[in-house]
Amino acid sequence: MRAASGSLRDALSLLDTAIAELRSQLDQNRFNTHLRKELLAVYQEKQHTLEQVVRANLWVGLVALVGAAAIIGAQTLSLRALLPANSIFHRVEGHDLTLGGESCRKERDLSFVCGSGVIRADAVSGQWGVHRCMTAPDSGELRIRARMVLGSFLAGDYDPTPDREGTIRLSVDGLEIGAMTTRPAFLWHQFIQFDTRQFRDREATVELTLTGAALHCFDFRIVR
Repeated sequence: MRAASGSLRDALSLLDTAIAELRSQLDQNRFNTHLRKELLAVYQEKQHTLEQVVRANLWVGLVALVGAAAIIGAQTLSLRALLPANSIFHRVEGHDLTLGGESCRKERDLSFVCGSGVIRADAVSGQWGVHRCMTAPDSGELRIRARMVLGSFLAGDYDPTPDREGTIRLSVDGLEIGAMTTRPAFLWHQFIQFDTRQFRDREATVELTLTGAALHCFDFRIVR
């Protein structure tokens, strides 16, 4: 059992390293289909390995250990370092946000207090791994309304909770760009993009709303 445990731990460590490298490459080129397919294949291999862990009755302890270590490690970073420089949340102020109808104030970079709720960057545990993202309590609609210079796309990702649905909606200068319902949590971390090429390189009013499961873990980035 100890030999099997060590082998599975080593396999998971290698898979996590591969996932981290692929995700880093995707951050630089989010529309690369080949990279997405590679990442999906590695996630599928990780799922198979985790099933082996379950059969070896190691799952609970291993996930707790790996998840806790990842969260503690990420939380030692400054909040600013948790999200990429092109995240829209580096560009918004407290008055640009409301949560459940409550106005917000900026406590520090990537941290906002809205009534009794806090919206902030964090290392958030999802269905299959820990992600660096913004997170908010599910206490009503989160509305972001701010002026910013856009690029060709607004690229986003979210990792939903398994027990409810959520929604994401984007409008620019009053024009609805897109709206969607979150996909089920068993489909893992999701990537999305909104086409903003008609507003490229000019300042516009961006209004983004999120509800329900989408509030668990999310980020949106300006892609030139």
